[in-house]
Amino acid sequence: MTFFCATRAQDFLKCSSGDKCPQATWYKKMKTKIRTKIFYRSIDNNETLDQSANLVCYKHILEMCGALARANTAEAAERKLAIKLLWREAGRGSEPGALSWGGLRWDHNFETPTIESPQSKPGKLKFVALVAGINRLADVLLDIGDHLVHERGSTHFSTDEKCFVLPSLGSTGGSPKLSSWIRALQSRGLTGAAEKYSHVAVESLPPAPTAAGVRPGAADLLAMSVPAEIAVHVTGHDLTNLSALWEYLDCRTALLVVGSIPMAGWPPLPYGQTGDGPKHPTLRALVEGGVEVARLEAMIDELFSFHDASPPMLLHGGHMRLMMHAILATMVMYYEERFIAHEMDTVRTQTLTLTLTLTLTLTLT
Repeated sequence: MTFFCATRAQDFLKCSSGDKCPQATWYKKMKTKIRTKIFYRSIDNNETLDQSANLVCYKHILEMCGALARANTAEAAERKLAIKLLWREAGRGSEPGALSWGGLRWDHNFETPTIESPQSKPGKLKFVALVAGINRLADVLLDIGDHLVHERGSTHFSTDEKCFVLPSLGSTGGSPKLSSWIRALQSRGLTGAAEKYSHVAVESLPPAPTAAGVRPGAADLLAMSVPAEIAVHVTGHDLTNLSALWEYLDCRTALLVVGSIPMAGWPPLPYGQTGDGPKHPTLRALVEGGVEVARLEAMIDELFSFHDASPPMLLHGGHMRLMMHAILATMVMYYEERFIAHEMDTVRTQTLTLTLTLTLTLTLT
């Protein structure tokens, strides 16, 4: 009798949602009734039925990045980059911490960097296209440059271990810390608000903002801008179980860029169409104006405090050196706007000093 009951119990527990056996039918009906009772009990008790995080939208991202730029500290530069990367990848709170310098690639077709983004929850790799932003607050390369300047060469690359872009977040558990960074920008008196950021507080943030609210906010923008089959390339959802076709489309930059365009603040392409994305500025105008490339390369190394142990892909001859060219060009392009807005004064001062030195050298020679 004991053996019979144990066998029946095992058969019951092994029932799947697609089974047609009596046990499975009874089990599905029981789950439906329990779910219905819980639902109506929540209504009667005036409980909040929607337990999802409050949406953090594009507007909030720009205002937080602007606030942190005005804070003008190394910590603020790091947090600004983390928040922008979280938005650009429409990611979970743990994803920015898993980004590494070794995951960067320069796409010559679209003239933009891409970066590998491991997703710990589904165990799936996705890619992020770091296309140029529509303005200085939407531009992610400007955030990378600010972070590198404030780091003052403290990042040391090693082939023995992964070199993370934001090591303080941790490669898997960065969501609570990133949420605390967002809450720190709330108005004085709110839970989690930090006094050191009270002078740049973002009053428009939703109640109890968290990193978890960024992904649905980004998904809403993508849903308004591109078809779902294109949006998934940004969000990283897995559709390979629907068709083997997605095995081939999964990592195509041509599809990824389409969704990245509205995420960077630009008007989307005509609905359902692919095409080219916005371009980062280059140093071509300076070179054509008589500045030697070698001097610009030296300026990059000095501004970002590069040394022999810096990530090699960022150094002269590295496969991401074009990204460093674009970062310097972006800093020069937005210099006046950031001066007026009092953003990242330390970075601007160093950029100006090196520019004046370069100009003086050219004059003397």
